[in-house]
Amino acid sequence: GGVFPKLRRESAAFINALPFFGHALGGFLPARQEDEPIYEVFAMAMEGLDRARPVHLLGIGGVRDIWEGVAVGVDTFDCVHPTRIARHGGALVKAEGWRINLRNARYKEDPDPIEEGCDCAACRHYSRGYLHHCLKAGEVTGLTLITIHNIAFMNRLMATIRTAIAEGRFAEEMKAWCS
Repeated sequence: GGVFPKLRRESAAFINALPFFGHALGGFLPARQEDEPIYEVFAMAMEGLDRARPVHLLGIGGVRDIWEGVAVGVDTFDCVHPTRIARHGGALVKAEGWRINLRNARYKEDPDPIEEGCDCAACRHYSRGYLHHCLKAGEVTGLTLITIHNIAFMNRLMATIRTAIAEGRFAEEMKAWCS
């Protein structure tokens, strides 16, 4: 049903009548621009689904997208976002719009890890400057290390979300991340 409410309702009614374990939501991206907010569509797509079944969101993996998805009841996610941006030198961080580009010259001699406080192998052992050098030299080690960091970042994000839900402070934590 894409971004069309009537088609999403028809789809939900059809799928609810089948004996599936859960729901998979997708089909959002072709109907929108990459930077266009999709959060209202998440909520609309969830309407009518059997909420006793887990909901899996496909192809959406930005930090805010995950917070917004969880806010409307999405349970699990999968997306190439963390690995795709790593292939282009993009590293996920909690500040600066959730991403830095380690190809930028400003990181050429930066002795800091990708993200302070991150305990992934890339942040424990390598600097932004080293990763910048790897990217500029075409060394795939840099891409691998940034991917390792990005996956660790996403795992920490999901752990943060699970903890916030368990402690009854999801809205507060979401505001801290997304404001």
